[in-house]
Amino acid sequence: MPNDEKRSDDPLDECLDTVHQLKEENQDLKEENQDLREASDTFGELAERLAKTLRKEREATEDGPAKTGDPSSSAK
Repeated sequence: MPNDEKRSDDPLDECLDTVHQLKEENQDLKEENQDLREASDTFGELAERLAKTLRKEREATEDGPAKTGDPSSSAK
């Protein structure tokens, strides 16, 4: 029965292989978690900038000539 992986009938070897695989997976997940945290921080900063820009645009629109009571700005 051919196998691609080196197999041992020794339960201790199997346990050691499993521990090794789990350690590698744990490290991969830690790195992925760090990448996701960095992306989340960047996304949060972008969302804050967008919110600030939209707030400024809304305030500029609300403070426009139509709101000031300037008769020259009214529609004719």
